[in-house]
Amino acid sequence: MLPVNGAAKEPAQGFIKNNRLEVFEDKRHGYDTHGNLIEKRIGEHTIIQLSWDVEHQLQSVRVTEAAHTNRP
Repeated sequence: MLPVNGAAKEPAQGFIKNNRLEVFEDKRHGYDTHGNLIEKRIGEHTIIQLSWDVEHQLQSVRVTEAAHTNRP
C-alpha cells in the first residue's frame, strides 16, 4: 500500500541482537536473561523500568521523565 501522496517509504530499521529489538529510532531497550523487557529509554528524557516476578508476570513499572535543563 502506498501513502496518500503516492511516494513509497522505506520500512523503519532497528537494531536487533539475539532476536531482541535493542534500538529503534530514539528508543533503547534492555532485557533480562529471560527476555523480559526491563528498561526502555526514550531519547534523553524518559526512562521506563519494568520489574517481573519469578513467573514472568509484570509486577511494577516506574517512569522517570527528566526536565530539560539546557534552556536559556
